[in-house]
Amino acid sequence: MDRLTAVDAPWNTCRRAPAVPLPFPIGQGLQFDRVTAPAELSRAVLGDLAGYLLGLTRVHWLPDAELAVLSRSGLLPEGTCDTVVAERPVPSGGRCYPSELYLATRELPDLPAGLYHYAPARHALERLRATDARADLVRCLAAPPHRPPAVVAVFTSVFSRTAATYGDLADRLRALEAGALAGQLLALGEAAGLHTRIPLDFGDEPVDRLLGLDTERESCHLVVTLSTMDDSAVPAGTAPAAGIPYRCSATEGFRTDAISADEFGAMLTAAVAGYASDLPGTAEHVAHTVPYVAVNRVRGLAPGGYRYDPASGRLEPVFAGDPLPRLAASLPVSYQAVFEASATFFLVGDVERGVPRYGDRWYRMQHIECGLLAERICLVAAALGLGSHLRCDYEADGVGRAFGLAAPAQAPLAMVLAGPPRQPRPLHVPLIPAGTRSTEARR
Repeated sequence: MDRLTAVDAPWNTCRRAPAVPLPFPIGQGLQFDRVTAPAELSRAVLGDLAGYLLGLTRVHWLPDAELAVLSRSGLLPEGTCDTVVAERPVPSGGRCYPSELYLATRELPDLPAGLYHYAPARHALERLRATDARADLVRCLAAPPHRPPAVVAVFTSVFSRTAATYGDLADRLRALEAGALAGQLLALGEAAGLHTRIPLDFGDEPVDRLLGLDTERESCHLVVTLSTMDDSAVPAGTAPAAGIPYRCSATEGFRTDAISADEFGAMLTAAVAGYASDLPGTAEHVAHTVPYVAVNRVRGLAPGGYRYDPASGRLEPVFAGDPLPRLAASLPVSYQAVFEASATFFLVGDVERGVPRYGDRWYRMQHIECGLLAERICLVAAALGLGSHLRCDYEADGVGRAFGLAAPAQAPLAMVLAGPPRQPRPLHVPLIPAGTRSTEARR
């Protein structure tokens, strides 16, 4: 099939559904840089949540030379000829953006209860159903929350947007993107004073039916419940929420400068922090993904390979010395980027552990948690003025041998590069005010 006819439009639009415009510009409902009382749930808050998840937040002008490099490296779909690319707050393999967002909400002071689809092109909610759909969606969960959530968010994936470019790799990329969206929404929930829960065991088919999806084209990948808190104040502006306005991928690479041990530790600590879910053991810390790190330039830490234990918070040496010779053969495309990065995080999962309980669904669940960790690393890096880049272009068996992983159960599911960005202010024209941040001190 010709690729141009195989790929869907970059976003869904329900033209016959009544549209509710959301406040623009985005950023009027949430604060990321200070401690605030929980935000009152409103149309502005929902607009910020949706906009900072899947909104068209910036336009990226690609010079011809950069376009050629990104196309050859697989960071853009093969054959891309556009020099202007619409980008969103959360990374997507090849900028394919297969994800769509649906919101079921109770009645708010300025928004009727109903089931809505977020339309990023016009920053609006399209009302698909005039009745409250939260209870119906909660019944699809294997472990429903203890009290009714204020909002239920459902992320779906449109298959053809990634399948035409990535083939068999598309399922993995869609699950990682769903995890990155989960990590972003956890941080947004913190800023909004909402309790955010990530249930991963649910019935796809009943959720798809409630949304009225054509399952040959699109299906749900992630459900998130958001509940209001009774606390008078919640910490906003702490990592990783503070990085949300500045988050973007360092596709231009990194300067070969060192980062501090505190910066390195902040990324690891935030990555493995606990989160509410229906997976066992995640309340205190992540329980199913372990960060391994190739350290190039971290002040006070010798170059080498390390394992970070989420339970104890200990950084355990795996091998000493320059990690590049051990990893070079496994990085046919990304060697230069890994060489430039101060540290490269390989997020390792046990791809067999959950199969007896969850069956084939464990593959998606494992990659969603991995994507969640990856996004947390990227958000903390952004808050610190560092660059980051989530990538999958490595040879997994070779990376596993370098770190002594127990194959085939243990496998690196994704890697995140971090360090001072080569281009502190990427060539972006923001459509949504993203704030400014000085990085002159790192020059």
